[in-house]
Amino acid sequence: MKISQGNLTTLDTCPRLFQHTVLEQLAVPQRGEEWEKMQLGSQFHQLMQQRSQQLPIAAIAATDPDLKRWLEAVEAQSADLFPNADEAWTDSEHIRTMDWRGHTIVGVYDYVVLRSDSAQILDWKTYGKPVDSRRLAQSWQSRLYPFLLAKSSDYSPDTIEMRYWFFQGGDDDQPQMLRFQSSAAAIAETTAALTQRLMTLDLWLKAYELIGESFPQTEIRQTCATCSFAVRCDRVKRSLGESEGMQLETAWDSIEEIPLTQLP
Repeated sequence: MKISQGNLTTLDTCPRLFQHTVLEQLAVPQRGEEWEKMQLGSQFHQLMQQRSQQLPIAAIAATDPDLKRWLEAVEAQSADLFPNADEAWTDSEHIRTMDWRGHTIVGVYDYVVLRSDSAQILDWKTYGKPVDSRRLAQSWQSRLYPFLLAKSSDYSPDTIEMRYWFFQGGDDDQPQMLRFQSSAAAIAETTAALTQRLMTLDLWLKAYELIGESFPQTEIRQTCATCSFAVRCDRVKRSLGESEGMQLETAWDSIEEIPLTQLP
């Protein structure tokens, strides 16, 4: 099956949640405010894709003051982000896949800048910067994306860098960038962690498919407090109205990276 960083994050959060959302394709409802934020984020990703392809972007940027401000921040770094073709190869919504232990590992990179001696993976985050950057460094996205590039190219691990742009990250509400340099040790750790996760996933999948055994539930009960499936999992008792209103608190690093061509 296809495995993304979002899938791995969900699997770590709660294996039963992975069963509901990935295997059974049950939808997690979104509040209006969260939906609006995701739509704005999608618009910005579309804007950046068109900017990288040198297509008109003025009309998109003019639709929202945040989009305009974020674009201005990117343009201030245009020499680094949009080098000449003879300096680097760039690609927006770059999809990279690799077969690993019977699964297809997939990454959808918002933007890549590939030079002869170095590679930068960029991710546009249109929400606030996390307080704990160490947690971001240990996220599956930060680990899987450099791993996937290192394993599917000639770039050595220490020439690969993950760059996050947080467009609402600073105290002055100015965009900020966090950079994480990869290394051979980091790739080795990710290799071991990914292999272990997939071995465990295969055991759960086999039991689920052969005898209908459900995936285990998380042992962290606080996770269930805001989960849409808490009633379904018999973790909490709610009235019908309360159950309909519940929503899993958004974990941004578990949101799937979807190519813009697949958006409605």
